[in-house]
Amino acid sequence: MMWKSLKSFLAFSALALPVLAQPPPPVPSPTPAGSKPKPAYVRFWNMTTVKGATFDLVNDAGPKEAFSSAASRNFTAPYLPIAAATYSFSVYKAGEREVVLKKFPINLRSNVFVTILVSGDKPEAFKFELLDDTWSTEKTTAGIAIIRNFLPDAEASFKVEGKTINVRPGAFETVTGLPLQKVMFALEAKMPDGSVRVWNSEADFKRSRRATLLVFQDGRGQIRPRASEDGVSNIDPEPDRAEPAASPTAANR
Repeated sequence: MMWKSLKSFLAFSALALPVLAQPPPPVPSPTPAGSKPKPAYVRFWNMTTVKGATFDLVNDAGPKEAFSSAASRNFTAPYLPIAAATYSFSVYKAGEREVVLKKFPINLRSNVFVTILVSGDKPEAFKFELLDDTWSTEKTTAGIAIIRNFLPDAEASFKVEGKTINVRPGAFETVTGLPLQKVMFALEAKMPDGSVRVWNSEADFKRSRRATLLVFQDGRGQIRPRASEDGVSNIDPEPDRAEPAASPTAANR
């Protein structure tokens, strides 16, 4: 009887030992108290030259008041934060909601930066663009400048780091491989009367590895170059850039 009991005990132990030897399941790390998902960012630029051409950008799933409004030659609008989600934005003439001028479906994930840009010098030829401004420290290892010429009748020529870039009216060019520091751009604009005007503009690629350089005429007819940082928000100066999460529906420049 004792021998049978001993065999039964040994058999039970052989079955139980593998189970007892397994490590306990991992305990998930607790979410830090008060942490919130990172937002996405949208800015609305109106670079049309038509007097009174003011537009509203409306979130179709939100209230009918504008998410952002932009008057003509509005080049200073900052990025506005918005919860990461899939959206449909519509552009209307300011104060009107009957006619949709352009609709943009956008998949906005955390830390995605986009610009919705309206440009043109004639209402029948207004251009609506969705631009992806997102960059990452892993993939963007040097400065990138997007040069946009909004002068209707003048070709712009930029000199930077030993390169000369010519930009036709209404067009844009991309310059890559710029050092991650403050970089000076020398601009020459060839006017219709044959005269040449010269300016300097600076972009800081240490703070933002992408920048847009705009050349345009202000409301008084003065030509003004301006450098604007892309993919940087004063609300969150240091977003997580480990992996770019660019929207698949946003057009690359």
